[in-house]
Amino acid sequence: MGYPPGVLALLTALLAPAAHAGLFGTDAPSRIPVPAREFRLQIEDQGGVVLDVTRASYDGEVFVYGTIGLAQVTVPFENIALLEILPGADEDHRVARVTTRGQESIELVVESDTPFWGRTTFGNYKIEIGQVRRLTVK
Repeated sequence: MGYPPGVLALLTALLAPAAHAGLFGTDAPSRIPVPAREFRLQIEDQGGVVLDVTRASYDGEVFVYGTIGLAQVTVPFENIALLEILPGADEDHRVARVTTRGQESIELVVESDTPFWGRTTFGNYKIEIGQVRRLTVK
């Protein structure tokens, strides 16, 4: 039993724009969180691509969070000079080595899939911390 002529063409014509518009889900950052304060980051990904990102946030916040030992800690962006991402104990975690503006070095364990969000000169930006090599706060 087949469909009447034109039904498949009609369904394709109706669903194609909806799929393109994100009806079936997408990871593209069509909207980004609006952070409490304005920060600009320069982010280098694991592939070596470097971009400047404004309206930057980490999971919608203006601080990086993770654990040191058994404690949960946050490091505000304004205290960060450099953040480098190192391998973690497993694929779900990374070590974020933070160099503060006072040249103190701190190592946090972070979840690999926590995103940085922001805007570039050409559009919205999202990258998971596990895909970052390093970043500086400008």
